[in-house]
Amino acid sequence: NSIYATAEVNYNSYWFINVTGRNDWSSALSQKNRSFFYPSVSTSLVISELVEKNGGSLPNWLGFFKVRGSYAAVGNDLPSYRLYNVYNIGKDPNGNTTASRNPVKYNSNIVSELIKTYEVGFDARLFNRLGIDFSYYKTNATNQLISLPMNPQSGYSSEVINAGNIENKGIEIVLDANIIKSENGFSWDSRVNFSRNINKIIALTDDVNTYPLGGFDNLAVRAVTGELYGNIYGTKYQRVTDEN
Repeated sequence: NSIYATAEVNYNSYWFINVTGRNDWSSALSQKNRSFFYPSVSTSLVISELVEKNGGSLPNWLGFFKVRGSYAAVGNDLPSYRLYNVYNIGKDPNGNTTASRNPVKYNSNIVSELIKTYEVGFDARLFNRLGIDFSYYKTNATNQLISLPMNPQSGYSSEVINAGNIENKGIEIVLDANIIKSENGFSWDSRVNFSRNINKIIALTDDVNTYPLGGFDNLAVRAVTGELYGNIYGTKYQRVTDEN
């Protein structure tokens, strides 16, 4: 079950605020953890419109300028039937009743995942020909639902846990220009974009600093606390210099 609400405010056509809120009750989580709330809020202020409506004027080279900021959270729960450890009842080739256990150890104390995102930026139009759109963002994924490998002697191959704080942060810049705009109808527009993202593992769990993501041969893809997500680790031949 879910409840969702949204509100939008527009003040004098230059200040805008949008707010949302959602609460979920998931039957895939235990009764004490099945309710989780995640909101969002975003705002933008058109400074060029604000100045003009209050009797001011912009420089001739600045046609438009807007600043913006936002915060958003997103929740996520488990798939169905991943909360309690049960036995599967079946039959062997001789028709005898058998009971088998899932090799994954489930945890009834699991809570929902939560992803939080922050973003700020601005839009500007210069000289009636050049546009700039700049954004800085930061996203943290916490309480992620992962299967942590276990020693097979425990009777399980892995355990479902909440773990991790993986952070993405970076910038995005888009430049667009009206290079040629002639009276005979010929025009030339161009757009260039640049982005840089850093994906870093802030934390896994108190007891685990390395988590396998995959690999082959002597190469392994691992999540390691303090390192970039998806780093590839491997070995190489040792070499010596033959003086002769």
